[in-house]
Amino acid sequence: MKIIGQLAIILAVYLSGLLLEHIFSLPLPGSIIGLLLMLLLLHLNIIKVEKIKQVSDFFLNNMMFFFIPATVGIMASYQILEGFLLKIIVLVMISVLITISITALVVQFIAKRKDRNNG
Repeated sequence: MKIIGQLAIILAVYLSGLLLEHIFSLPLPGSIIGLLLMLLLLHLNIIKVEKIKQVSDFFLNNMMFFFIPATVGIMASYQILEGFLLKIIVLVMISVLITISITALVVQFIAKRKDRNNG
């Protein structure tokens, strides 16, 4: 029963994001709005991490399964993408490098800030 409650919390926040997108015609997808809403609720301690930890850990540990439908969709549409394959590979590599770089900068910033606060 505990898992159903945790799943219900996550689903409610996700659906709230979709609802906000629909009501206000926001340019962000509802799923992203839901993630930002969850971040805000966790940061403000409105939702405690312990209240969703078990289901969240399950989703994180099995994240690769959520990419299977997208991968199958790409494979099914291969003929459409065939002429753009090199461009797609280059764009993916550039976006990965940008993501890794920004993540490294943020981690360094947070580590330095944490050291300053502790020292």
